[in-house]
Amino acid sequence: MRIKKPVSTGENIKEGDFVNFETTKDVVINNITYPKGTTVKARIETVSPNETMGVPADLAIGNFKIGENLLIGEITKTGANRSLWVYPLYSALVAFFGIGLIFVFIPGGQAKIKTTEIFTVYSEK
Repeated sequence: MRIKKPVSTGENIKEGDFVNFETTKDVVINNITYPKGTTVKARIETVSPNETMGVPADLAIGNFKIGENLLIGEITKTGANRSLWVYPLYSALVAFFGIGLIFVFIPGGQAKIKTTEIFTVYSEK
């Protein structure tokens, strides 16, 4: 399946919001065939914003449902972790007249799900 509309933690999304995915091929669950393009509903479970010092945002989506069937799986995404280079530069340069303080304000990356990404979730037998 793939998401119908891109989602990013940089947008106005919150925990509990619903998002729609669509199947990328025909799916058979409990002898019911869902054709390619069938909507799969899901809920945003976790949104943690990016922070200063390069700490990235996190996003988790779960509670997938197609028709009346609950699906098993979760999608988690994390933004770019800039803290890997921000912390060392901050630490090294703060001793030089406080120059390292400029690195405190560098944010981490946003967590994003694009319409081109394909995900797999499962049904119970």
